[in-house]
Amino acid sequence: MADPAAEVETRSEWDADRRIVTTWRTWRHDDGSQDDDVMERRVISIPEITALLEQAGFRDVQAVATYVTARRTDR
Repeated sequence: MADPAAEVETRSEWDADRRIVTTWRTWRHDDGSQDDDVMERRVISIPEITALLEQAGFRDVQAVATYVTARRTDR
């Protein structure tokens, strides 16, 4: 049995005030059916996550890596 295939169209939008990225996806399947879904992801800064962890009782919280915002140059 062949694996079902689909083409996926995505669109994302950044809400700087809420610090949420929303992604909408449309899945167009080979059988003609279509599915849509939405994902919302909140971006948490290192100082914010550190404070939340300390409030939850964790001690000696340290960041071992930082998130680097790099733009793709191949597009």
